[in-house]
Amino acid sequence: MRLILSLFIMLTTTCTQLLAADLVEKDFPGIETLMSQQELQTTGVGKLTDAQVRALNDWLIHYTAKDAPALIQNNTKVKAVQNKAVTSRIVGTFKGWRGDTEVTLDNGEVWQQRHDTKWIVRLENPEVVIEKNILGFYKMTFIASGKAVGVKRIE
Repeated sequence: MRLILSLFIMLTTTCTQLLAADLVEKDFPGIETLMSQQELQTTGVGKLTDAQVRALNDWLIHYTAKDAPALIQNNTKVKAVQNKAVTSRIVGTFKGWRGDTEVTLDNGEVWQQRHDTKWIVRLENPEVVIEKNILGFYKMTFIASGKAVGVKRIE
């Protein structure tokens, strides 16, 4: 009876671990997707075994859910990164602001205009700087012209 019980426990544990790993792969992008190739190489994550990457992804999910929210609110280093200006380029042809315009940056972020203003222009891959103001709102400034508009990140 003990042997059957032990086998049952081992089988259930293995199935639970496989199911958890499967859920991580389907619902969570994984550290290997979140990091650039350079970051994977610099941190050494690219040299980990598949089992180690799965364990790291599990840890990251739990950390994000439980510890990260408090860290985001209270840690000065995290706040400094959040408040740091982002310099990037809008991908493709930018045709100006029309009230609720969305733009995709070359770093993958998607931003949307916050103010109902218009600015008609045609620019190819313009360089922009996004900064957070003292009230916590963001503005996007076009480096070449100095033209700026309030934006919010949507992706």
